[in-house]
Amino acid sequence: PWTVGWDQLHDDVGYTPYEGMELLGSAAVVVMGGQVVVDEWGSQVAPGRGRFIPRSA
Repeated sequence: PWTVGWDQLHDDVGYTPYEGMELLGSAAVVVMGGQVVVDEWGSQVAPGRGRFIPRSA
């Protein structure tokens, strides 16, 4: 198990409602469009890959 902390997350918010929650397991890889973009060694794509999708109101 591991404990969630906001300092482990990759965002600019600075907090998480899951702070202190104990979890089992984690993602091994992130796949986007059939391509591995993050694995155990870090990001595998150049910056700028992907696109911004605004949420609706």
